Amino acid sequence: MVDNETISQWLDQLKLGNDQAVQELWDRYQYRQMGLARKLLGDAPRGAADEEDVALSAFNSFCIRAAEGRFPQLEDRDDLWKILATITVRKASRLARRERRRKVADVGQSLEDLSDHQPRPEFAAVSKQEMRRLFELLDDDLLRLVAYCKLEGETNAQIAETIGKSVPTVERKLRTIRQLWSAEVSHDGNLED
Repeated sequence: MVDNETISQWLDQLKLGNDQAVQELWDRYQYRQMGLARKLLGDAPRGAADEEDVALSAFNSFCIRAAEGRFPQLEDRDDLWKILATITVRKASRLARRERRRKVADVGQSLEDLSDHQPRPEFAAVSKQEMRRLFELLDDDLLRLVAYCKLEGETNAQIAETIGKSVPTVERKLRTIRQLWSAEVSHDGNLED
C-alpha cells in the first residue's frame, strides 16, 4: 500500500512535470476512476467512448491543470481523490448526455429511413406514411424518442435508462403520446405497456 507521504511526493513531482510521477498516479487511481465512471454510466449505451476513456480524459485534464497550478489545495491523497472524482463525474455526465442526444438524432434518422425499409412487426398496423404523420404530432424530441423506443419493444425501465429519466417520467410521456395519438389512431392501433 502506498502511503500518504508517497502520494504527496508524487503530487509535488507532477506539478513539476515529472512523467514518472504522472504514471505512478495513473497506475494508482485509474481503476478507481474507471469504477466510478462505470457506475455513473450504468447500462447506458456506449458509443465511441467508455469508462476507461472517461477516466483517461479526466486524469489528463487533472494533470494539465495541476501542472498549471490550478489546484492550490492539492496536498495529499484525499485532496487528489476529491479532484479526480469531481472531474470524472463531470466527464461521465457529459458523455451520458452526449449519448442521449446521439440516440435522439438516431431516432430522427431512423424515421427518415422508414421509407427505405420494411417495417418491423410493431409498425405493421400503421403504414409508413401514417407513422410519419403520428410522429410529426409529437412536437418534442424526447416524446419521439420514447415513442420510438416503445415501438422497438423496449420496456419502460429500458427507456428510462436510455433517456436518463425515471420510470414514472417515461410513463407520463407514454400517457401524453397516447393522448396525442388516440384521436389519430384507428381502433386496432395502440401503444400499450
